[in-house]
Amino acid sequence: MIDSLSCHRNPLKTTILEVIANEKSVIEILSKYVEVDRTFVERWRKFEQIQKERFSRVETLREYEGWFVREILRSSAEAIFVSSSMSVRYLDYFYSEPFNKMVFCNRGVNGIDGTFSTALGVSTRKKGNTILITGDLAFIHDMNGMVLAKTHELPLVVVLFNNDGGGIFNYLPQSGTETFNYLFTTSHGLEFESIIRGYGHHYKALSQGENFLEVLNIALERKSVTVIEIKTDREKSVETTKKLIRGEM
Repeated sequence: MIDSLSCHRNPLKTTILEVIANEKSVIEILSKYVEVDRTFVERWRKFEQIQKERFSRVETLREYEGWFVREILRSSAEAIFVSSSMSVRYLDYFYSEPFNKMVFCNRGVNGIDGTFSTALGVSTRKKGNTILITGDLAFIHDMNGMVLAKTHELPLVVVLFNNDGGGIFNYLPQSGTETFNYLFTTSHGLEFESIIRGYGHHYKALSQGENFLEVLNIALERKSVTVIEIKTDREKSVETTKKLIRGEM
């Protein structure tokens, strides 16, 4: 591991060699002694451009999570907090340039913990102009954060993708097997409107044909908590993502 910061990022002691140095300097030194494939970078950029063109086709898929993420990046928000699992992957796949927003997330073993509460903290730093992109499981995992938002009058706009249980495990090769739903699917059947209003916050279910960007910007002006729920189909989303990656859309 090469790292310019001597902060010991290897708590499990699994790294064989740890070099405290500037990454670029180490590579320049090694290149004097090791034959380097100079075409690697160009090949990487070529593949990146191909994939970028494939992902750009999301512009026509108005019922797919990736399309909403692309629109969020065009909103008036200054900061975006993105939850774990598919939310952060959608952002990575479908961000568009120029990218002029600050992005925050919780990652690591406990990345799902405290999603809503951490996003609230970001919203105070950015004076309320913050959007949280989250799936239903990460949202449920920290619903009591909505109490904090109410008692401290903290502003946040939440875009909630609800596919009733999350979909990241549907990308595993065992998806579709006999015991998959029993072992991996976490359907909950919750109705979020009554929960969110019970905490005293604004709720909006996005209707088909509504201008999502307009709804989003109105919510940002409110300077309070607004949850915009978008119901999606788990299996259809998985298939759409795979087709985009393979260039079949």
